[in-house]
Amino acid sequence: MLENNIKIEYLTNLELLTEVVDLGKQNSKTLGFLPQGAFEEYFKKKSIIVAIQENRLIGYLLFRTTNKHLGNPHIVIVHLCIDKDHRGKDIPKLLYDLLERDAINKGFFAVKLKCKRAYTHATKLWNKLGFTQVYEKKGKSDDLLILWQKELKPLPLLNLTESIKNETKVKVVIDTNVFIRLQEDINQSLTSDDLLLFEEAKALTDDWLEEEIEILITSEVKMEISKNIDQDIRKKRFYYAGFFKEIKADDDKINNLHEQLSKYFPKNPNENTMSDIRHLCIAILNNIEFYLTQDEPLLKRATEIENFYNIKVIKPAEFIVSLDELKRDSEYRPIEIAGSELEQLKLSGNFDEIAMKFLCSACKEKFRTFSKHIHAIISDVEKCDVFIQKQDKNLLGLLCLEKRDNELLVPILRIEKGKLSGTLQRYLLHWVVRYSIKQNKLITKVVDRCNHTQMVASSYEIGFTKDEDALIKINLQGLKTSKEIIEELKIIKNKFPFLNNFINKLILEIKDAVLKNDPYKIKFVENKISPAKIIDSGIPIYVIPIKPQWAQHLFDEKLAQQTLFKAEIESALSFENAYYRSAKVNKHMKYPARIVWYITSGQHIGTKQIRAISTLDNIDIDKPKNLFNKYKRLGIYKWNDIYKTANMNIDNELMVILFSNTIILKNPIDLQEYRRIFIQSEKKDPCLRSPQEISVTTFQKIYDYSEDN
Repeated sequence: MLENNIKIEYLTNLELLTEVVDLGKQNSKTLGFLPQGAFEEYFKKKSIIVAIQENRLIGYLLFRTTNKHLGNPHIVIVHLCIDKDHRGKDIPKLLYDLLERDAINKGFFAVKLKCKRAYTHATKLWNKLGFTQVYEKKGKSDDLLILWQKELKPLPLLNLTESIKNETKVKVVIDTNVFIRLQEDINQSLTSDDLLLFEEAKALTDDWLEEEIEILITSEVKMEISKNIDQDIRKKRFYYAGFFKEIKADDDKINNLHEQLSKYFPKNPNENTMSDIRHLCIAILNNIEFYLTQDEPLLKRATEIENFYNIKVIKPAEFIVSLDELKRDSEYRPIEIAGSELEQLKLSGNFDEIAMKFLCSACKEKFRTFSKHIHAIISDVEKCDVFIQKQDKNLLGLLCLEKRDNELLVPILRIEKGKLSGTLQRYLLHWVVRYSIKQNKLITKVVDRCNHTQMVASSYEIGFTKDEDALIKINLQGLKTSKEIIEELKIIKNKFPFLNNFINKLILEIKDAVLKNDPYKIKFVENKISPAKIIDSGIPIYVIPIKPQWAQHLFDEKLAQQTLFKAEIESALSFENAYYRSAKVNKHMKYPARIVWYITSGQHIGTKQIRAISTLDNIDIDKPKNLFNKYKRLGIYKWNDIYKTANMNIDNELMVILFSNTIILKNPIDLQEYRRIFIQSEKKDPCLRSPQEISVTTFQKIYDYSEDN
């Protein structure tokens, strides 16, 4: 029986957070370790829903989101906890109902969680809430874990048939103190501060993290263990160290890097500090992206160290809560390849050096065979082009293209192995699609047999589909009705019979998306056929003003040619971008949506015009520093730019507009003509100072005018 006067809402009261933490700790034996810092991070992300009765907390639900960029975003329940005096009263259902309602509105496909099979009361609850068992497996403590899932809406048919999950675990290095706190038991003699540190470290052992991360230790950990005078402690710690993969580095390289890193630490460092520096050196030399520590002096220098050495020094709690964002951050960082260029290879090129650099050992590829393959492709000057991606003198990528009737074939697409592989894959795949569209090819087909799991995941974001051993992207152009798109797809199906099954499913998806007016599914199918847009999709359309200096950096090649270097123009055409503006107006724009970009007045030729159309993927509103840290990987904006946008006030909220699939209009539309079109369709004057929603009719007229004039 449900009691009255129970409020279900998102947690916004910082004082009530203390009660949430206390309730979580009271039930930590069943919920698992979650440090206070993690609760605080979830609070900041507005990822805690609470049940309140008479101003007292009686239950909470804590969750995270994942897979947003892979087309099948879902929610993971981390905690669902009810005060013992209020159990059996359907409070879990109230908490879950709010989560599910908002999840559906935001386009999530499913809610998932893991729970021990031994918790029979929980099994009854998940069944009652409509969850089904997906699988069960042994957890770290040998207890059977059940993965529960509730489908909120059907996944796209294409999504069900594609292997898109990047199964590579995130590699993290822990320092000696985190290692020790993982190994030792929590005892009553610990101070309150030490208890928090132990709980934070222990959270790394949660079962759900096992599939996501690989915890590594450096050789310095064993050096530290050997210094302990207690033989029993040494024996226990050496035994525990055996459960982790150990990484090492050359002593000379460590010493050279040690000297550079010393400037971030106090002068005349003690033995412990020297050891910390060695830990960090080994992690950097092994291209590790995340270094987990609880050392406050080191954490204060985290930003400087990341800027110079591309390694994120972070607390375990912050890492756990931000894992999905951090994974995305590591997968796509265009800022790291700024200044790189694609250079076309000539027949006189040094193929042996290139072949050795990009030889695929995993495929047991032979050097001579691969070198001859490159030479054969470049020799066919009528049909083929070969490009290398270079940054200074470093070879980052190799791209071979073959132009055929109606298709662009990519027999070789290789990238340098390392931290930037995900970024390079997405960059080159995006570039290939743009090249294919300029050549008026109907499909782009990557047939390099070294397309591993990570490449498949990268290609999926650009709109590719896996077909046996090939990655295929359909290139449709223009603004068309769903019926017109379907007819074009049928023509492609006739030209390429091997795409029959894929196109049949794609047609079904388009019909279903338009029928249900599902903006998330529209975005999914448009990504598969981009740059074409489906006019009868029913998704919102906004005209958004943008200053010319940002338009040239973010998407407008013709504006960029007036002031930017070639490499900067390439970065301006990145497939994923972010635009910062004030959050004072239009906070509640819906997404996914379309953006029609209006370039405001300025000194450039081509301002005060409608110039481009994009897909609005997401909107993020937060304080300037939080947004900068989250999206600085995309480059373009520096901190001073964001600070100015916030009117020199770090407490002013900003809005980040995340967009993709930008197409430049064939002919820009000047302000006078745009006013005429808008007034004719909307029966009022346009607003050019802030985002404004427009009708499909206005959007169609804008596009038609651009095509016809």
